Amino acid sequence: MRICRQIFSYLLFGLLFIIQTEPLFAVENERLFTVVKVDISGIKTTDPEWVIDYLGLDLPAKLSKPQIDKMSKKLLTTAVFSRVETNLVPDPVSQEEYTLEIKVEEKWTLIPVVRGAYGGGTPLQVIGLYDTHVFGKLWTVGAETRKYGSSPAGYVAWAKAPRWLKGRHVIGFEYWQDRRRRDFFTEESRYYGYTDTHAAMLKSYVLFPLESFFVTPFFSQSWQLGATLQLRRESPNSFQYVDEGSHQLPPRNVTFFNRQSFENRAVLNLVYDSISVNNIEMEGRRLVFKEGPIFSEHNIHQYFETEGFFYFLRDARSGLNWNLALHYLIGGSSSDTLSNQFFLGGFDSVRGVPDSALYGSHVLASNVELRKILLRARYTWIQLASFVDYGTAEQRWSELFKNDISSAGLGVRFMIPQVYRLMFRIDYAWSLDNSKRQGINVGLNQLFEPYLPLSSGL
Repeated sequence: MRICRQIFSYLLFGLLFIIQTEPLFAVENERLFTVVKVDISGIKTTDPEWVIDYLGLDLPAKLSKPQIDKMSKKLLTTAVFSRVETNLVPDPVSQEEYTLEIKVEEKWTLIPVVRGAYGGGTPLQVIGLYDTHVFGKLWTVGAETRKYGSSPAGYVAWAKAPRWLKGRHVIGFEYWQDRRRRDFFTEESRYYGYTDTHAAMLKSYVLFPLESFFVTPFFSQSWQLGATLQLRRESPNSFQYVDEGSHQLPPRNVTFFNRQSFENRAVLNLVYDSISVNNIEMEGRRLVFKEGPIFSEHNIHQYFETEGFFYFLRDARSGLNWNLALHYLIGGSSSDTLSNQFFLGGFDSVRGVPDSALYGSHVLASNVELRKILLRARYTWIQLASFVDYGTAEQRWSELFKNDISSAGLGVRFMIPQVYRLMFRIDYAWSLDNSKRQGINVGLNQLFEPYLPLSSGL
């Protein structure tokens, strides 16, 4: 894992310089307004005291217009409001004092989930219920069943505060019963076998502002530090050939267990987040670095992962409404068990190719999407997208580019801004190699997202 740590260090310190170029919270010599009162209208389920605490308002407060605009973006980024408008109203008696008016339109955040997704030949059916704004304080509580293809249904239940306290903490708990079939392909892309997995997993995680641990001018307020603890119990699994008469060897460099096995992780997380969200449009950067030990019954292995999201938004006032979205994933593990393999394919990484087309304990994947708002009506937003996906996975860093897959395509998204995460996506992709593979990827929300109800979006 020495190379793994080197990559971690290069990425971390190489990106630090770029990240620190973000604008300061307040502009020097900007006029300050004395705000003595906050008037919030349009809320039905939101706790008004939570809004004031979340914005960090300690009245009376001296605020500039850029600071107030940033508060509007901060409220929109919670994704529980479809519209936020702020105004300063002078006091009729004292013209030096102001009331901050905040007008919002809430989304519907109690979500009954009946949805499906399809990608790379694998269908997914989900049924559940969750609320992203419990008690009006941005807690998420939910449960859902998940059924992949012909596999028995699994389920997950979770509770999470993605923007705890003043929006700079994260705390969450999840319990999974995960059931899924993993297909395996030859280097010639021929399907020749599968394995059925069943795992129970308990996960908890927490993030704190980095300045809670130490103060340094090198790190901005956008940095968070924390940890994830994960306990996993895996049922026996074995490889099954599609052709019973086949004499091929089982998948190389993957360990299957004919008995129940246990695996625990203790992972350190470092997060940088400067993303602002306006419904379907995003701007800013989010970087996640993870590293820590994996404790199995007989060995201790190392795990490393970094994931990044970059969004560049063309000013909507120009009439162009372009949103460039970039995503990367780099990860590695010294364990070769099935739970430590990265699987790439049409379902959630490289569209247009079979699900699990490539696998390996080391991975590099990236996605580039150019998005454009076609229609921005009150109850419907329509967005077009063109994209390129790439991925490679192997058992060693030195072999990483031995096999890779890539695709390009076009897609459309339909969003209802009044309902949390209600966006329907259709993508059509074709491979960029000589395999002539192609396919449709259908689901809710974008293929890659910086924030998810479950911790994959940590």
